[in-house]
Amino acid sequence: MQENTVNTVQMSQQADHRKGSKTIIIILGILVILALLAVTAFTAYIYGKNQGQEEGKDQKDDTQQADDDHTSETQTSSTTTTTISESTDPYEGWNTYTNPTYGYTLRYPQDWELDDSEEVECNHSESEEGCYPKERGTTMTITNPETDNSLIIIYEFGYASYAFDSVNNFNEEDFIFWGKEGKKGYVYCSKTNQEVNCIGSENATEINSVFYYNELISKAPDCTTCYYPEGNLKDSCEDSYEIKGSFGIGGYIKEDDDKFDLIVSSLTEPECI
Repeated sequence: MQENTVNTVQMSQQADHRKGSKTIIIILGILVILALLAVTAFTAYIYGKNQGQEEGKDQKDDTQQADDDHTSETQTSSTTTTTISESTDPYEGWNTYTNPTYGYTLRYPQDWELDDSEEVECNHSESEEGCYPKERGTTMTITNPETDNSLIIIYEFGYASYAFDSVNNFNEEDFIFWGKEGKKGYVYCSKTNQEVNCIGSENATEINSVFYYNELISKAPDCTTCYYPEGNLKDSCEDSYEIKGSFGIGGYIKEDDDKFDLIVSSLTEPECI
């Protein structure tokens, strides 16, 4: 009887032990599952964070690339605009003139007027009365009709058309035309009571005329600083010319003066007569 009681107690203890072991296993299993869930959640969080950073970086790179592309396009556009501006032809829309007698050509503004002198014939009696024979195109005048300022090109006959005093009212600068180094002179004159004085004028302040030449030659023995246009401009064949820009009643206008320069710069050297 006592032995049976002991066996019963032992069996009860063994059953309790097995039950406790089973509970521990279940708890450990739950903990393992929770740990796995925690690791999975943490991994997903880290992955999501890194992915967001990568997407933000990519978006930033795309934005930077777009800005760089825009800057590049702006610089290219600016360069193109500058190139177009620098390559603009100053003679665009201008007319071309060829002298029928002396063979030179030039360009002049489309809205300016060109007067090509006609041929003049004189008999003996007319010559004595002051008639001077000349070929067509001997005198060629280009005029701005709005300002009445004009550029004149003349094949000279050995007479002087004007003089000036270089001490008081003249200066010059280098100027290239006919493909050669030459000069451009400015004559300053004074106006008193509508009278223009270009010789010995101490108060000359206004540009009255400009002209283009090789060199100045004194022709007045009693005036070491007075010059005449005769012989100052000669082509390769030693033929004399005069190229002069005149400013009318409206006075000196810089824009017209600049166009005089462009016209003379386009001028080709005359053919030998």
